[in-house]
Amino acid sequence: MSDLKYLFTGLVSMSMLLCFEVAPAWLSSIFALFFHYPMTVMCRMLFELIEV
Repeated sequence: MSDLKYLFTGLVSMSMLLCFEVAPAWLSSIFALFFHYPMTVMCRMLFELIEV
């Protein structure tokens, strides 16, 4: 189950990186505003998973 979580978070982060690479500056800034909080929560969950 944890392997699935790592795979899913990896796919999400890769797709986000691709979006940041492709998107224009204004779009990526809006994107960053909307996704900053969920990404922070996801990173916190990832760190908790790594610690355990």
